[in-house]
Amino acid sequence: MHFSLIRSYKRWRHGRGFGVHSPFAYEFITLTLRERLPYYAYERIDAACRNLSDTTLRPDKIKLIFRVVAKFSPSTVAIIGESNSKAERLAVKSARQSASIVGEPDDADMVIVNDDCCLGEPSSDGQRVYIFPDMRRRSATTCETLWSRVSHGIRFDNGRAMTIIIASPRFPRQRFDVWF
Repeated sequence: MHFSLIRSYKRWRHGRGFGVHSPFAYEFITLTLRERLPYYAYERIDAACRNLSDTTLRPDKIKLIFRVVAKFSPSTVAIIGESNSKAERLAVKSARQSASIVGEPDDADMVIVNDDCCLGEPSSDGQRVYIFPDMRRRSATTCETLWSRVSHGIRFDNGRAMTIIIASPRFPRQRFDVWF
């Protein structure tokens, strides 16, 4: 009980930017992960979510994926697994129409992982963003394996089954527990 209270307090604190010393991480937490003001595509996402019956993602998670895609503006996005691919395609295309969506993570700037799979070694020369939107059900093993291989990068966990890893040589290896 005591450990969970401390962890909850740290998540609450980091979620508001307190104790986060990296300028990039602070900006990412406060302006992307915890943004509460509406973006330009939220109405379109809400309307499309009403028609998506085969997704397990809630509209707020789809909007979060949209915000992350809008922040990094990747040219190629790989979606691994079929369980939520329609919702994730919606988020990617709402943020960046010209992004190409592929099924293999080899040359992708961003990878959205729905199922346990083998991602291979993370790129050591460039930046790649990994989103694990459904950690409780499918991709926890893949996430932990990838994080053990990342030598430089930042990991954001929300404690509610979603993890974002930004693998980049310009960041030290850090992990933040954040409510988002």
